[in-house]
Amino acid sequence: MPAPSFADSPTSLLPRVTEAAGRVLATIERLGEDEVRGPSRLPGWSRAHVLAHLNRGADSRVRLLESARTGRVIRQYPDEAYREREIEQWARRSLAELVADFRVADERLRAAIADHPADRWGRNVRWLGAEGRSVDDVVPSRLRELEVHHVDLDAGYGPRDWPDWFVQAELPDVVASLRDRPEVPDLRLVVSGEDTAYQFGARPTRTVGGESSVLLAWLMGRGDGEGLTVEPAGPLPHLPDWK
Repeated sequence: MPAPSFADSPTSLLPRVTEAAGRVLATIERLGEDEVRGPSRLPGWSRAHVLAHLNRGADSRVRLLESARTGRVIRQYPDEAYREREIEQWARRSLAELVADFRVADERLRAAIADHPADRWGRNVRWLGAEGRSVDDVVPSRLRELEVHHVDLDAGYGPRDWPDWFVQAELPDVVASLRDRPEVPDLRLVVSGEDTAYQFGARPTRTVGGESSVLLAWLMGRGDGEGLTVEPAGPLPHLPDWK
């Protein structure tokens, strides 16, 4: 059976959302109140901020699905300031409230995905910062948030814990998102044990190689690149922030 791809139909990816959310829930249920107030991997954010972002992000995607279903103009968020205020307000809640909120928000989103009419997929909706983007991206973007922000919680789940299918689907997308950025140095990426290579720039002067999950984490700023090799020998090239 072929591995899932972000190009698959949104509803076919729903079981992967369920699995990813279940892994996040298992992690946050092990945290204590002091731990959820501790720093995440994201500068300036506690673990509570990351959870608040995941929960409100789920609600924002329900709004996009409702917009596509009804034809009404419903924005993902009114604006960036509103999004930031929501996260700050919810990050002050207790761990018990945040965990319960995660359950409710996740279940509400998965129900909205499952119930979304087949003829309403493919419609453009008002994403924050990308108003003409398809509602189909509700599902893959939720998967990315769950997997990447699970790592950002810094609570025992790391890039090597990412499912193989996620790494295989995400790596080429992240490469493509970085390829047109002038800050990215000319280099070649080689995935260990695979006939897979990616190139940045017309004349790469260095080659970076290693496990696909470690390469992906490095490109996304979710890993320091430990275990990667550089040829000719030297430090890893500097990369711009992914997002």
